[in-house]
Amino acid sequence: MTLLKGMVLIKKKQISQFFNLSINSYYSTRKKKKIKNNVKSIGKLYINIKPNNIFFTLTDKKNKVLFSISTGLAGFKKARRSSLYAVEITTEFLIKKLKYNNLNKIYLYIKGVNRKKRKTCIKLLKRAKFIFVKIKDITPIAHGSCRQKKLRRL
Repeated sequence: MTLLKGMVLIKKKQISQFFNLSINSYYSTRKKKKIKNNVKSIGKLYINIKPNNIFFTLTDKKNKVLFSISTGLAGFKKARRSSLYAVEITTEFLIKKLKYNNLNKIYLYIKGVNRKKRKTCIKLLKRAKFIFVKIKDITPIAHGSCRQKKLRRL
């Protein structure tokens, strides 16, 4: 076997004689690096439902964002973003991304008021056979709030 050094071909024996070591023993004693698989089987999915848009954000256990999708990214503009059809297509787009990243188990956090959009998202995710470890509603609920202005007397 020959090795290329610059433009000159050098034989294996000449190299070992030059460096006073055998190349085969050098490579056999070197430790091989272990390659870590970055396969994440569990992720957190945040669904943020707003009146005119829906945001899906997927994170790992340490809340590092892996990717995020919205109905605008799926190709819908203006008033179409709020339709149920847009929700279905973006969830299908999300399912493809989840399967590509080998995520099976999901912690699901939903934020928003619209029940129809919630149900369609959950239904499509269940149909895709994802395992829900936890489903939690994180919609902020008003309790008490600020004091109203004094009524105007005429």
